[in-house]
Amino acid sequence: MSLRVRFLSTAVLLCLAACASEEAPSMVGKFTIPPNVAPTAVPFILEGDQVLVEVEVQGPAQNRKILCALNMGHPVSGWMEHVWKETGHIPKTPAKYTVGGIPIEVASGASAGTNDAAYPDRQLDFWFFTHQVEGALQAGFLENFDIALDYRQKTLTLASPGTLPHDGVAVPIRVKPETGLATADFVVDGKPYPIVIDVGGAYSFVRKSTAAEWLKTHPGRLHADGAIGPANYLMIGQDAEENGSLMRLDKAALGPMAIENAGFFGVGGRMGPLGLISTESFFDDWQKLAPEPVIGWLGANVLKHYRITIDYKAQMSWWKKLDDIDPHELDQVGLNLVYDKGVYSVGRIVAKDGKPTAPGIESGDKLVAIDDAPVKGWSRDQLFAALGGKPGDLHNVTVERGGKTQTFSLPVEAF
Repeated sequence: MSLRVRFLSTAVLLCLAACASEEAPSMVGKFTIPPNVAPTAVPFILEGDQVLVEVEVQGPAQNRKILCALNMGHPVSGWMEHVWKETGHIPKTPAKYTVGGIPIEVASGASAGTNDAAYPDRQLDFWFFTHQVEGALQAGFLENFDIALDYRQKTLTLASPGTLPHDGVAVPIRVKPETGLATADFVVDGKPYPIVIDVGGAYSFVRKSTAAEWLKTHPGRLHADGAIGPANYLMIGQDAEENGSLMRLDKAALGPMAIENAGFFGVGGRMGPLGLISTESFFDDWQKLAPEPVIGWLGANVLKHYRITIDYKAQMSWWKKLDDIDPHELDQVGLNLVYDKGVYSVGRIVAKDGKPTAPGIESGDKLVAIDDAPVKGWSRDQLFAALGGKPGDLHNVTVERGGKTQTFSLPVEAF
């Protein structure tokens, strides 16, 4: 199967999953957790601004420690089929596991099995990591606790509802108990837009229609055509990423809390084979998991600048600012990239002011080296760092095209 067809197929599966979102099992009453959980700080690994947490799956055959991706955009936690087998379980049956030593029991039907995969494949749907990630810990689990997420300390703190100390700006949230998805009002130009708070998203994504609305009266917010850097974290080679709008909002707010320089990616309009599926339809289906219609998700590019405490039961969050959002966080060589089994290739040349920013590069070129360092086996973090710098810096980018390698001196652009 060709690279292009493979990613088209992936997009179809994602859309089918979204279309079935209203059938996701309710998480209400499905978890048995100790009644008095003292605040427990669980360390996590950060890769590509995605949070990886250690979980110990317990079974009649053996216990098994695995890394799980933390995600607030879907309700059902679970792990790969081989983990179920090795621990002596069958997917979707009752399960036991611990997080930070806290014992959790899950009722039948409230956990999932995912296809076996390992690096350099995509381990979980469209996600890929250089770490071995074998499961996902998601919103239906998290809503049973008070939680605190601290990107600086790299800890996820869990505690019984209503017991976790908090500080920072209080931001009301809405929670759908059946799924655990939480929304808040993201305020732009005085208008509130419901948005999902999603640690699983490395960057903040919004609907094409929302992006168009934000750019209509403030065209200067547009920084590029095409996803780049962490906004390019899916790397699926689709119109949704290649032809979306990268923007930055100099002033906005989350509820009563002011936010400056927040980056957003307004997705392109189509996905799936031959671009037959509307991304608006994707959002329409996915938002059925949320407590209300939403514009998209607020991702780690914003979240990582705060210590965030969430009391799901009280439907309240608190945001303690750690540092400012860097308006130059995306400055790099203007390449939108596609990933397949450890190979990075060029999806499109990112355009700025309507002009391509990487002269000589062509769509489909395979990345071989950056400044003479081979890129094979690199994580996204390594790749983005190597392509980054100050505007005007030059990087020698070696690509393979038609079986031959070529090297281009490409400038870092301000995005």
